[in-house]
Amino acid sequence: MARNIFSKLLRVPTSMQLACLRTGSLLQEKAAAVKVPGSRWSSSNSPPEKISRYPIPYKKDLPYDIVELMEEVESKGGFLPNIFRVLSHRPAEFRAFFAYYNELMNKETGRLTKADRELIVVATSSHNKCLYCVVSHSALHRIYSKNPTLSDQVVANYKVAELTPREHAMLEFAMAVCRCDTITDKHFQSLEEVGFDREDAWDIAAIAGFFAMSNRLAHFTDMRPNQEFFNLGRVPRDKSKDKTEDNYVVKEGKLPKYLSPAGYVKSLETASMKLGADMRMVKVQMMEKREKATKHSRSTTAAANFHSLQIASASSWSRNLCAMYDTSSKMRKISGGGMPTPIPRVPTPQTPPGGSASSPRDP
Repeated sequence: MARNIFSKLLRVPTSMQLACLRTGSLLQEKAAAVKVPGSRWSSSNSPPEKISRYPIPYKKDLPYDIVELMEEVESKGGFLPNIFRVLSHRPAEFRAFFAYYNELMNKETGRLTKADRELIVVATSSHNKCLYCVVSHSALHRIYSKNPTLSDQVVANYKVAELTPREHAMLEFAMAVCRCDTITDKHFQSLEEVGFDREDAWDIAAIAGFFAMSNRLAHFTDMRPNQEFFNLGRVPRDKSKDKTEDNYVVKEGKLPKYLSPAGYVKSLETASMKLGADMRMVKVQMMEKREKATKHSRSTTAAANFHSLQIASASSWSRNLCAMYDTSSKMRKISGGGMPTPIPRVPTPQTPPGGSASSPRDP
């Protein structure tokens, strides 16, 4: 009796037991949320920050060229832009997207600077209400132009932004294409008045058209910009930490742990250019391999034929020589003359593998 009363006094209340169980389950969830290398996110119970409506492929499931490109961008820029992760859902479209991106944004011909191209993207993406492109390309414009505020003005209202007449005419033409306005000769004349030509007009329109597609892809996938984009080009870099890629990576054997805006831009350009170069290189390598295979086949056939011809000629010559020797011997015996000097045996060339050759007749 006394033992039962004592056990009731020491019994833990039910509410406290439930609290302990709840706390224990939370601790287990936190322990399970430890990041596993090579996984898509930390754990199945606690997904990472949402960057797209579509699933992000596992790294091990992606083609090698795409993985190599993504690792290069991340190592040089300090972070991987989310557009790489989102578009990796469709590798073929990933390659096509960045190949055309490189042709438009990194070309060295024409009168458009890289800052001009980024400003076009900012203005048209703002009109299309694309959060990802506005944030990411505003950052790139700040880096290229060294102007930390102009892209913000263009996002708000490009018509009252502190633009030069050249930039204003450029954006007016780009916005006319973006809004699907009727393009007339007056639009081209406005560009020509500030120094652009018809080829520059094509570049402006192509950029506006390409990013109209990009804006809509970002819309329906609910693509979210990286947090790193917001400070790019705004906060001055610490020059004491501004180490070059060669000094930091090659000499120390480490990857950069700081965020370098210039490094990000360089990595993005290098990555897109490398992707286009890789695609061309694959075609060249395929053609070279096909040509080498054809040449090898022809040379092998020619060598075999020549070797067979050598064997046949040597065998025929040896037989004729032996026949002449036999005839000469018989004639000397009939006339009572002595035996002629023996004719040395002609060696027969070696038979190639898989072939056969006639051996000369003994004298």
